[in-house]
Amino acid sequence: MISENWVISNPLSFISDPDLLPLYDMLGKHFDDVRKAKSLDNDAYLELICTFVQSIPYETDAMLVAPKFPIETIADGKGDCDDKSLLLAALLAREGYAVALLYFETEQHMAVGVIAPGYSYGDSGYAYIEATNVSYIGIPPDELTDGLILSSEPHVIPVGSGTLGYGRCDETFAIDEALTRAKAVIAYNPEDHGAMKSSIDAYNRQVGIHNYIITHVHDRPGTYAWLVSTGA
Repeated sequence: MISENWVISNPLSFISDPDLLPLYDMLGKHFDDVRKAKSLDNDAYLELICTFVQSIPYETDAMLVAPKFPIETIADGKGDCDDKSLLLAALLAREGYAVALLYFETEQHMAVGVIAPGYSYGDSGYAYIEATNVSYIGIPPDELTDGLILSSEPHVIPVGSGTLGYGRCDETFAIDEALTRAKAVIAYNPEDHGAMKSSIDAYNRQVGIHNYIITHVHDRPGTYAWLVSTGA
């Protein structure tokens, strides 16, 4: 549970404690080893770090008012939206990315934002990153885990002084649009309405697109290339 007073007053104190530097350095070394081994560019490197934090199991504790320090989230191997967002923002800022915490007061939710030229969540100036589950950069969730839908403008809390941004929102938005189209078609099953075979074929094609996208969420470049090659 997020305390509004905590968010407005001292969120950065939870990630700027000097005692956390060995943790950030240790994780950063592991990330950098992967970057060098896989020859990742800045966009793919950001996705790597995001996926690491997003993959930490989501668990909320209504008894906790203040969030965990990042080292607690790592040690516990779980965390809620503010725990994971603080960890992710800290790691990205340490790697030179221009990031911010996005706090949605009405929904009591926290996410992360990254500078992405031409893309902004509402008036925040940052592209949206959901920390609670593996998802594409720039794409907010249709609804939160408790069924709430984000509708308020977030408080923006810049983290660090990085300058690197994310340059693949055009691809993630294209993937999301293809997924949205597929979901719309799947919601209308032609077999339930006596449709002709051509409609059933189109329906099955969208099922294939939907299944490919949701099973390749860790592979933004490969998924985008596949969609382009198939004309989806």
